[in-house]
Amino acid sequence: MLIFASLRRHIALRALTLCLLCTGAVACTLQAKPITMEDKIMHVTLQRTGGFAGIPLIKSIDAASLSASEITALQQMIETAHFFELPALIPSKPQPDRFEYQIIIEEDGKKHSVTAAEHALPAELKPLVDWLIRLGRTAR
Repeated sequence: MLIFASLRRHIALRALTLCLLCTGAVACTLQAKPITMEDKIMHVTLQRTGGFAGIPLIKSIDAASLSASEITALQQMIETAHFFELPALIPSKPQPDRFEYQIIIEEDGKKHSVTAAEHALPAELKPLVDWLIRLGRTAR
């Protein structure tokens, strides 16, 4: 809900600014608040399946539920992993009792999903997966 409220606020403010400027009702001194990292619309889902016990872990988070430092850390991990450039499926040979991960990130209208077996996770993606697993173990 917070994401939609933030988005509505930005759209309404920008529409009002444009309307007032176009009609000449207000001089060009009214400015919309710039969009910051905290205002970005981001949704991340981690699904872990497989393993010896076969107990799945699913964790979904919205950027609106994170602190500013957590958002910055998340964004850095996504950029370091070059997440949006990774293939949707990272191929590997099946191995029994190993985990498989699917990470889905929706950010500002972009949506990308990456699925990889535990032993095939790129080194750059592992910190993001580990961080999301830690979040999955704590109640938010």
